[in-house]
Amino acid sequence: MPKHESMVVFRSQVEKRKKFAFKRLIVVVSVVLGIAGLWTLWIYSEPMNLFTLQHIHVLGNHRVDAADVRKTMGLRNGTGLFVVDLRNLERKIEKMTWVRSAKVTRSLPDMLNVEIEEFNPTAVLMTDRPYLVSSEGHLLPPAPSGYVVNLPVITNYVGTLPKYGQKVPDMQFIQAVAVLAEMKQYKLFARISEIRFVNPYQYRLFMDDGRIELMIGKKHRESICAVDNFLKRIPATVNWADVAYIDARTPGFVALNNQPLQSVLTQVEQQPLPDRKSNRKT
Repeated sequence: MPKHESMVVFRSQVEKRKKFAFKRLIVVVSVVLGIAGLWTLWIYSEPMNLFTLQHIHVLGNHRVDAADVRKTMGLRNGTGLFVVDLRNLERKIEKMTWVRSAKVTRSLPDMLNVEIEEFNPTAVLMTDRPYLVSSEGHLLPPAPSGYVVNLPVITNYVGTLPKYGQKVPDMQFIQAVAVLAEMKQYKLFARISEIRFVNPYQYRLFMDDGRIELMIGKKHRESICAVDNFLKRIPATVNWADVAYIDARTPGFVALNNQPLQSVLTQVEQQPLPDRKSNRKT
């Protein structure tokens, strides 16, 4: 390569390196200035009352008092919003008895929003006093008298009870409550009155104030859906006073037993509802 051409290539490479170095310097200076600006804003924001906590807005609470939530958070007005550890605040709130989960977010210039999801009571555990139980099996504070009437009761349970807000350490208990939780989306739930523990490993379901036993299979959802559909289709002539139990343990049918001593089952086929459109005159 001629000497003058090599010089041109060398100068071109030098120019490219200079331009790259200059761009990198601009980026570095911009980052440094940005960090310095944020640091300055953070340092002077509190004395200037800028981006400091003035309000805490609590949402989604029905049983948890908003004042108790603010007290649990332990923050004072004037605290810088950007120095608050949001996840730590959420963990504190989630330790409260009725709180299932909590989400804390900043709302500039001076507010924190606290969104709470509370436990949903599914049953009343009857022991020395009536405790509410969540859909996941968490033990909740003693129930008001109204809940004892409106929710199914769990009786004859002799297992160990945890502190409020913690799960009952018994898989059989958790499974029983999970069955009730599955029923809540069906009209059948309104007729469930009791879960009765026979022993630590077995429980029985009862309907209509304990008069009718409900037997379901291992596939809980399938059995519950079958019984719910059955109750919608059952003839009005059935005398419920004579019914001892409903058996939905076998997939494909629901059975009534109105003579328990002779164990006579009346099988009811699960037929789909008639299509109203097909009955219309064309």
